[in-house]
Amino acid sequence: CPRRARGPPPGVDLLTAAAPGSDQEIDPVEAAAIITLYRHVPGAFIAVPIVAVSLIAMAWSYADHAHIIAWTLVTIVTQLGRAGLYLAYRRRQPHGRELKTWAFGYTVYMFVTGIVWGSTAFIFLVPNVPITVALTFCGMYSLGAGSIAVNAYHLPSYYAFVASMFVTALILTLRMGDMDIVILGIGSIGFAVMTILFARMHSRIMRESTAIRF
Repeated sequence: CPRRARGPPPGVDLLTAAAPGSDQEIDPVEAAAIITLYRHVPGAFIAVPIVAVSLIAMAWSYADHAHIIAWTLVTIVTQLGRAGLYLAYRRRQPHGRELKTWAFGYTVYMFVTGIVWGSTAFIFLVPNVPITVALTFCGMYSLGAGSIAVNAYHLPSYYAFVASMFVTALILTLRMGDMDIVILGIGSIGFAVMTILFARMHSRIMRESTAIRF
């Protein structure tokens, strides 16, 4: 017998996968946003290796090699985790309220990823070597701003990413005790707030555009 593909049952809406009023119904705009989020996940694989390789090459002459190697391995694992989540989503082809579960799973992943990137303030940053300070925070800034395009489709995932990344970086800079570095860590919280405002605006524009379809 031919294997039936996963997805909404015949005759129901592709996004809500339920008739109006059903307990399985989901707001179609939210459903479209989550589906689009996962559709663009593969694009995120491009930025991470570029930033990671740049940081490793920059810090290799200054930072502890064991720490760099450990961080690199953890980063590879998180990338494999992202790939696994994406492939599992593609196999499952969720619909209806099930989409919210997958959105939550992606949010948890982004929270963990944020901690990994926030830890670069400890791994790569050497206070008396300005280039390590500049590029470490530039790496976090670029990922924080660059991920708006994808994560604005599901704002909780963006909140989780920038909050965990910059709060982790702030905690680590506070532990260093170098006032200049501490000020940079505190200022980065301001940057996070600014990008959150941009993400909210971007999300609102996309949702209003999507709502026209319905």
